Amino acid sequence: MIITTTLDTPPPSPLTCFSADTSQLDEYNIICSPTKPTKLFSGVSWVVLYEIGRFMQQCKISWNEVPFDAFHTFLNTGATEPKRLFEVMMRWNIEKRLGQKLTSLACSRMDKCPDNVWSYIQAEKASITTQSIKDITPLPSPISATSSPTCTLPGISINNDDQHTQNSIKQKLSRNRMVRYSAIVYYKTINHKPRISLRPPKIAASNRLFRKFGQDRFLEITTSNACSPSMIRHFKDFYMKPLLLMQRVFRFLFIKDATLVFFATEGIDLEPISIQQVIDWHLPITENWGMTMSKYVSRMSLGYSSSIPTIQFEPDQIEYIDDVYSKTAKGSAACMTDGCGIISCAAMKEIMGCQTTDELPCAVQGRIGGAKGIWIISPDLDFNSGKYIKIRKSQNKFKTGLPQSNLRLDPHHYTFDLVKNSICVYPSFLNTQFIQVLAAGGVPTEVFNDILKEYIHRIAIVITENQSVKLLRDWVTKTGKIMSRRLENEENAEKGIWKDLSIEEELENDLFNMDAELTDESGFDGSNPSFNPKAHSNHLLSSRTYDRINEYSGYPCNPFESVVRLLDSGFDLSNAFIASRVTFIFRQVMKSVNTKYKVEVAQSCTVTCIPDPTGTLEPDEVFLQLSTRKVDERTGVCAGLITGDVIVTRNPCGLKSDVQKVKAVDCPALRMYTDLIIFSVKGDTSLASKLGGGDYDGDLIYCCWDQRIVEPFKPSPVVKELKQVYQAFEQDKTTVGQQVSSHTNTEKALQMSFISAQIPDGTLGLYENWRTVLAERTSLDDPNVSYLAQMCARLVDAPKQGLRLKKNVLEHDRDKYASIPHPTWFMDKKNKQREGHKRAYKEANDVYTLPDSSPCVTAMDNLYRTLLKETEAFTKRPKNMFSESDMLLKDPDLIAPWNKTYQFAAERNDESLRHDLKIIQEAVDANLDSYFRQIAHYQQQRQHLMDNVYNPGVYVEGEVAEIYTTFSTFYELEEYIAKEYSIAPDTNRFISRIIKHDLKANGGHMLQCLKASYAYIASTSARKHSKYCYIVAFDHLRRIKADAHASLVKENGLAETVTLPIYKSLNVDRKWIRKIKDSNFAQNTTS
Repeated sequence: MIITTTLDTPPPSPLTCFSADTSQLDEYNIICSPTKPTKLFSGVSWVVLYEIGRFMQQCKISWNEVPFDAFHTFLNTGATEPKRLFEVMMRWNIEKRLGQKLTSLACSRMDKCPDNVWSYIQAEKASITTQSIKDITPLPSPISATSSPTCTLPGISINNDDQHTQNSIKQKLSRNRMVRYSAIVYYKTINHKPRISLRPPKIAASNRLFRKFGQDRFLEITTSNACSPSMIRHFKDFYMKPLLLMQRVFRFLFIKDATLVFFATEGIDLEPISIQQVIDWHLPITENWGMTMSKYVSRMSLGYSSSIPTIQFEPDQIEYIDDVYSKTAKGSAACMTDGCGIISCAAMKEIMGCQTTDELPCAVQGRIGGAKGIWIISPDLDFNSGKYIKIRKSQNKFKTGLPQSNLRLDPHHYTFDLVKNSICVYPSFLNTQFIQVLAAGGVPTEVFNDILKEYIHRIAIVITENQSVKLLRDWVTKTGKIMSRRLENEENAEKGIWKDLSIEEELENDLFNMDAELTDESGFDGSNPSFNPKAHSNHLLSSRTYDRINEYSGYPCNPFESVVRLLDSGFDLSNAFIASRVTFIFRQVMKSVNTKYKVEVAQSCTVTCIPDPTGTLEPDEVFLQLSTRKVDERTGVCAGLITGDVIVTRNPCGLKSDVQKVKAVDCPALRMYTDLIIFSVKGDTSLASKLGGGDYDGDLIYCCWDQRIVEPFKPSPVVKELKQVYQAFEQDKTTVGQQVSSHTNTEKALQMSFISAQIPDGTLGLYENWRTVLAERTSLDDPNVSYLAQMCARLVDAPKQGLRLKKNVLEHDRDKYASIPHPTWFMDKKNKQREGHKRAYKEANDVYTLPDSSPCVTAMDNLYRTLLKETEAFTKRPKNMFSESDMLLKDPDLIAPWNKTYQFAAERNDESLRHDLKIIQEAVDANLDSYFRQIAHYQQQRQHLMDNVYNPGVYVEGEVAEIYTTFSTFYELEEYIAKEYSIAPDTNRFISRIIKHDLKANGGHMLQCLKASYAYIASTSARKHSKYCYIVAFDHLRRIKADAHASLVKENGLAETVTLPIYKSLNVDRKWIRKIKDSNFAQNTTS
């Protein structure tokens, strides 16, 4: 008799667990999911299931190929050691499924989930998880198409009575960061089904919808940067069909910019929630019955705005107040307080506490309920007045936060969601639009030339004329925002809410738009712009490898970080690598001048504007007080207050009236407000509205008090909108009620409205280019220039207003303005903007040919000529702007370990040591040769991809791996080379007693020092500017250099020792920097 035990039972076959048959799932677009529900998914963290699904999609594994034991191993690893999940899955795929050897090359097809995601998930589980907490208030029930607005019931309160609920709410609302799940969609042709590719999850800013429904229910799908936004509308039937991902059903919710947001309505471990319930929670349909559908669509995205949840207000702490209006003007310009409310000092102090900062902001931008805009502290500065907030009528955009079925209020609607603090950038920059308008207003061309020369000189003197490494380090640190980026990458910190809300986007700072010069042996920088929707404008800043550190050598991908770390170790500009990197950084700074003519003006700032809360300023008076302005730029006298005539403007700036001259005054009643510009609420119209139709809900104002600009400038009156502009658009005035009532399926009616929303398609940029070029050919007084400028202003808010540009108008304008000859500076700017990007290859045949010489007619023509002349010295050398004679061919400190050891072996006639040195030499030479060969091969493959990326006959899917499979970025290639370097040569081949003792007693530190020294010698001998030695031995070269410096001042020859967490938080004290600058200034004055 045979006894069968469970141990003798074979594991289930793949077909028993999962099936590849999808014939029964025609109602879904399947991203990656087994065809039938499985109990294996129950209780498993969503991020683990998502990563398993992404692994199977990226590696193209069919579900019937996955055995039960392998899948069970994945789940167990995800539950116990999630950071090892990637390794376990890739090992199974390569070794078990494909029968190959696991190498770092084999793992390059799929991006690893960042470790900070796993750390966040583990920390979240330790406190509270989204799925384990039931909603504290019931969701609204779906309504029928015949529903009508209802009235508010009395006797309501916020549902946070018991202590457990209060703690749950507090924990849930206090999370500033959450995990975002995203994918990118590729289109082959209009006749082929779109392909959705999952991307690694990432930690990003939170938002109100995330905090209410949980991060696990949202999936963001972004179109690839090569695709037209019109493809979304073409494939709307595809997107209206539910997506199936790991047995979760995701349905289309709404569009924000070019990102489609999907919501998981049902799935394993999920409470079913319909799309209509989500919409109705955020934007109650019946209460916003009369709102136009275009505004309703735009307001939906407000719940998805990145924000920090701060303090909760009780209903009796919220006061709705009227706006201040002009007694003479009409329309939007008559509102003198549009978008700006008041908040008590006590409430602002609590908000300050939520940011963990000791500075009390004077104004913040935020959301509460259906209101948005700026809130400023009460001018009475009474911290004992209690917590309250005043919301103006102009701030209240929609009705929400109504009582639920249990007559309780949802605290999410009564929590102040902080979007950002008020902004102040001092000094600030001119741009092309400002320069054109200022020149048209009478500012001489010579003024702009002088300011440009001063700006370039201020930058260049830090690099070329200063001998202080501390000043150079400080400049590189600030330019690259090193300290903030280090904080961003601290694994367990509550970090980086402002990374997603960065001021750079608003100031159009493209400093980090790294081009091909980042590498020396290649023409590409290692980023992967095809996976980044903003790749064309800012691809490296957002690159997944930008802040990575080579784990084998310590080499940072970030060029700013690499320079700072080398400077800290004792390197200076006599080192060819440092010189080339500093040159690269300088050229990136200059690129923003070359492409956008961003010229810094010392006596200027960009600052948030607010209306005068005291009503004391007279018409055309402003109040501006800067906390960081210690001295007057002209006299050196201590002064934070700006007084006298100033010019003010904002983006966009296309009309002569968009720049105004006003008077900055001292107003004692407003002295508590700093880093804000305060406009008068008196007069005929709002000053903000004169500046291109601005308001006070967060608009940034450029203010300049440089009298070279201010004195000659003559402002122009605001002109009325042209009838031609008004007639160029057709308006959709359909209301929510009309849209819902005309369809039997309310949910589908709303979805169709959302997916049909207008998406930025480049039309605004087209009109702005036409305006810029025509203004150069004629003047800003030309009626056609005024028409184009007003069209730009209209197009900015067209989607929100329900305005759609008529096709015949666009075609007429294209025929009329597209053929206007472009000025030389404009053509050169366009060419430079294309450099280093995929789109440059697409537009290769459209590159403008620059004339040998052209007359200087306008201010921009003269600036262009001055810019070329001033930067010629910095661009004539291909590798760096420093003299080759100033740089050492071989750094004596770095070659010393190898040369001294080689000399020692020769003097002692130590054959065993010679043998070992030869082994080291051969291993490094082989690794260096492999590096050069693989760089050349990768460059060739990359070039092949770029040459064909927009050729539909060759490359249609947008997937890099289909063209080459070895590496997906230069960073991966470099890390592979560093790994091979670190394990070579085989230590069993060493025979000398010295090396063996070092390996046994010293962990091989001397061996690594010798390898690094020879790697430097071999690298610089092959190519002077090669970065090979830094890629493979970055930290060891830093140690050699630091100890060599220490030996000059310390008997033991050891540099200061600091742990990595402490080092990352260190920076040069500001007092030291000021002292060095003052000392340099005194020396220059004396000489």
